[in-house]
Amino acid sequence: MTDYGCGDQQKSIFEKPNGPMKGRLKPLYIQAKVDDIGVNKILVDGGATVNLMSQSLLKKIGKCGTNLKPHSIVMSNYQGKAGFSLRTFQVNLTVGSVTRPDQLCSR
Repeated sequence: MTDYGCGDQQKSIFEKPNGPMKGRLKPLYIQAKVDDIGVNKILVDGGATVNLMSQSLLKKIGKCGTNLKPHSIVMSNYQGKAGFSLRTFQVNLTVGSVTRPDQLCSR
């Protein structure tokens, strides 16, 4: 279900792509700023329930151990196996002229 912020929910159904369509599907990457630091490739995954960040990007935006907070979020992979991220932190995410403050990320 998709909630557009006005209380209305619409059901979204996506058909599994067939053979010829699979070859045309490519991941969507965009450029953005994380805490005012430019990032060339951010993978857009509308189905993700958590934002993940690599160790190298974490260092690039200047986050360190004191910025990271413990959490109890349990994640599962595509095989259904449970796993944990190391910590969480909040960043400001800017795409184009729109900034979303305090986006929660995990490492």
